[in-house]
Amino acid sequence: MDMNCTMPMPMNCSMGMGPMKMQMYFYFGVHDVTILFEGWDVNSVAAMVGSFFAVFVLALLYEGLKVFREVIHRRKAKFTAKRSISTVHYQKISATADMTNTSHYGTTEKAFNSFPVAVSLGVHTAQTFLHMLQVTLSYFLMLIAMTYNVWLFIAIILGAGAGYFVFARFRGPGTRSQQDENEHCH
Repeated sequence: MDMNCTMPMPMNCSMGMGPMKMQMYFYFGVHDVTILFEGWDVNSVAAMVGSFFAVFVLALLYEGLKVFREVIHRRKAKFTAKRSISTVHYQKISATADMTNTSHYGTTEKAFNSFPVAVSLGVHTAQTFLHMLQVTLSYFLMLIAMTYNVWLFIAIILGAGAGYFVFARFRGPGTRSQQDENEHCH
C-alpha cells in the first residue's frame, strides 16, 4: 500500500486507493455519503430519503428477526418438553407391558425416538442460518451508524423502535429471552 501521509493518519489520506473521506462526527449531509458498498452512494436529497427508508426497513427487520428466532426457540422448547413427558409415559407403559409379559414395542420406540432428533436438527439448522442473518444485519446497522450521518442514525433508531413496537408483542407475556442477553451491536 502506498501511504502518502504521516502518522497519525488523517482521514483524508490516500492509501493507493484514492482519497478516503470519512466523517468522525455527526453531520446532516445528504451529499457524498457512501453506505455499506461502493455502489450505494447518496448524492441528493431523493437518494437520502430512499436510503433513509431502506435503513429504516433493515432496522425493523432486525427487530423482527430477533423475535422470530425467540418464538422458534420457545416452540422447540415446548415441543421438547411435551416429547419428554410422552417419552416418560411411554416408558412406563412399556415397563408395565414387560412386567405383564405382553409384547414390547421396540420398533415403535426407535421410530418414536428418531423422529424428534430429525426435527430438532432441522430447527437447529434453521436457527443457525437465522443467527447468521441476524449477525449480518446487526453489523450492517452498526456500519451504517458509523457513517455518522444523522439522517441514517435516526433511520436506525426509528426502525428499531418501530420493529420493537410491531414484533415485541409476539414474544409472549413476561419473557426475557437469551436474545436480549446476547444482543448484537446494541
